[in-house]
Amino acid sequence: MDIVCPLPGTNVAVSGTNTICVRGTVSGAQGEQAGLPVLIRVRVVAGHIVPPPPEPEPRLPVDVDVRPTGAEWYAPDVPVPGSNPTGEPLTVIAWERIGRGNWGQPQSAQFFGGGPNPVDCCN
Repeated sequence: MDIVCPLPGTNVAVSGTNTICVRGTVSGAQGEQAGLPVLIRVRVVAGHIVPPPPEPEPRLPVDVDVRPTGAEWYAPDVPVPGSNPTGEPLTVIAWERIGRGNWGQPQSAQFFGGGPNPVDCCN
């Protein structure tokens, strides 16, 4: 599983409701091939954090859970803890779970909420 937007180091557009969209891919779709559901949990935290990231459980009110469509996943309306015109340091974290199994290793990307010429991950 990979995060494809936001990419590390980019400025990302933040909506008026303090949310962003996050996009990614899953490789091989092993779970779907075995008839098991795949779940992606996405969370944005303040600052540029380095491993170890927070745990995916318990589910927090700011977490967004989505299911992939084919090899891609899309999480709209992911809450962010802040943004500003020069870019607020943030980190997005995503975990994958197949069936009722354990959460896989997290993927993360450090980015900036707002900032000049931000990328819109919703489009």
